[in-house]
Amino acid sequence: MARLTLTLDIKEHGIDWVLLRTGLRSVQIEKSGHLVCRIADADMAGAIAPLRELRDAITAPGLTCITAIEGHGLFARSVKVPFQDRRKVRQILPLELEATLPVPIDELVMDFQITGNGNGHTALSAALSREQINFFLKRLNEAGLDPVLMTFSGLPAAMLLAASSDGAKSCLLIDGDSDHATLFLIGGHQLLYLRSWVPPRTPEDPAQRLKRAIDQTLEAVPHVLPDKTDIESVYLTSRGARHYPPDKLTAALGLTAAVFDPSRATRPNLSGELAGGHGQGALALGLYEPMAEKGLNLFRATFPLRRFLQQHRLPFIRSGVLAAALILLFLAGVFMDIRRNEARVEALTAEAEAILKQTFPETRNTANPLPQMIVKLRAAREDDLAAHRGVQVRQIDILQAISQSLPPKLDIHVSQLVAGTERVQISGTTGTFEAVNEARGHLEQTGFFDNITIISANMDQRVGRVRFRISADLPSRS
Repeated sequence: MARLTLTLDIKEHGIDWVLLRTGLRSVQIEKSGHLVCRIADADMAGAIAPLRELRDAITAPGLTCITAIEGHGLFARSVKVPFQDRRKVRQILPLELEATLPVPIDELVMDFQITGNGNGHTALSAALSREQINFFLKRLNEAGLDPVLMTFSGLPAAMLLAASSDGAKSCLLIDGDSDHATLFLIGGHQLLYLRSWVPPRTPEDPAQRLKRAIDQTLEAVPHVLPDKTDIESVYLTSRGARHYPPDKLTAALGLTAAVFDPSRATRPNLSGELAGGHGQGALALGLYEPMAEKGLNLFRATFPLRRFLQQHRLPFIRSGVLAAALILLFLAGVFMDIRRNEARVEALTAEAEAILKQTFPETRNTANPLPQMIVKLRAAREDDLAAHRGVQVRQIDILQAISQSLPPKLDIHVSQLVAGTERVQISGTTGTFEAVNEARGHLEQTGFFDNITIISANMDQRVGRVRFRISADLPSRS
């Protein structure tokens, strides 16, 4: 199924746009054009209305928008890293770059790609102001556009050139104008280095100024390209060629300088033409999209979640429908469990009412059977305890009978009294065996006890006293 992609190459003095229809094996230029406006004027006010009209004119659903902005204020750095794992590199790279940047790193949006030239791995990073990126995103949203990719001008062409080069020799790509230019060093089918360059305001020929900038760039990064003579040719974007004529640049550098045509460096199945000769950068941006994951995509670092959701909208919808169905099935199961539990509660309540009526026939109202049963059981227990309180009274009587029967002058000490419902046992010590017999006689005289028997009487040598134990029957009492 073909997909429509609107590419916007946003420059200071206007916006080049291309509408591409991309299929599995073909890319077709549907429309293209140029919007004249000054980006710095009144917050892109002159561009918002034309962009909204352009968006409204594209009625096809599922339009994808990708953008490139000028690299004014671009910070490019190259850092050698000991590994290729992007997750690990992303953790250490801010620490490596922080000391080399003139602004706090949290004010920037950064992305990187891993390159290798036989001397290890290098993290090539690029960063732009977060405020700058948010400015463009806000204005595009006001025009009804929601880009899924944002990079900087010149990079799409550089990545296409790297993919289409033979890899044996290195080359340079130059994009920019008299106010700002970006230099891209390419070798081995990959982007090795880039530099954001502001040309000095001198009467010197632009080609000579550019030559000096190229020489300084190559001398500053010997680890990237040890021998600058390995550079075979220089390419310019269509915008770069307007400010740095290829013939003058060829004479200044001693290398062949030519204009890079993205349509010739990519698929032969590209069809359609650009209107008015505009839009080379926008076309390169559209052709670059399939390889954007390997490039420096500043939007990916800013809004990865939204981009992911946009790219996987349909699977998410399907997953949402499936999740909703599963939730409904779960809730249905919960509802059935509740109904089953309610039916069981009703059955148990009916059973409890029957037990209550059977156990306490005098009960007339069987509502809330459980609380009623608890109250009635407590009352029954109190009645039972009251029926046995006489035992406590008899124990007191026993103690009183023993205390009154044993005269104070009798050397006897009661240490233990065990009283049951029918018998009582008295244990203690006395000075002599005769005293045990005398105690037994006194207990008989009370008339309170029956069958008084001396169970044991033994001399305890440790204390020098006789230990005794006497049992007696308790008379039955009503």
